[in-house]
Amino acid sequence: AEPGDRREPAPQAPSPAHQPQIDASLLLRLIDLGRSLAGETETEKVLRLILHEAIDLAGAERGFLVLTAGERLDFTLAENLDWSEIEKPSFEVSRTLIREVGATGRSAFLSLADLPTDHPMTDSLTSRGVHAVACIPMVGPDGTAGVLYLDRRHASGSFGSGRRWLLDLFAAQAAAALKNTRAHVQKARELE
Repeated sequence: AEPGDRREPAPQAPSPAHQPQIDASLLLRLIDLGRSLAGETETEKVLRLILHEAIDLAGAERGFLVLTAGERLDFTLAENLDWSEIEKPSFEVSRTLIREVGATGRSAFLSLADLPTDHPMTDSLTSRGVHAVACIPMVGPDGTAGVLYLDRRHASGSFGSGRRWLLDLFAAQAAAALKNTRAHVQKARELE
């Protein structure tokens, strides 16, 4: 580096002692998912694959894939565990939480059992009949492309630390796949 170079040091990966223990089969699955996403060139298929796999990896009951563009939220896909579509997805989620996660690029994992009664999200979750929420940004080199919003409605569930780490890794893969697919579509249009 040149004298006076003020670049920040590259972020360090968490040490193995700080990484949660995850079943090796889940890590192998994550690698396979990365390959599947990288091999897909149709945007609709990539988006559907991202949402389906996120719901499954999280053990969530519902999932919402929200693409972000500034303050605008595009509720691209919203499905239940049985893959049936959710009629009015924008009314089923906390827009405030999605905007915050999109802006900060940091995941939020909330459980009604762990929130104090005066927490701003307590009323929001209670009114929607939700007991746990995972809100994960899909952050790529160009910033946040979107947010995965997953929830559980049964009282026994929250998202454990191993799942959180796995979902963060998957969301990074999803952001890269989405960027690659968009670049492929753009290139195809230019060739036409």
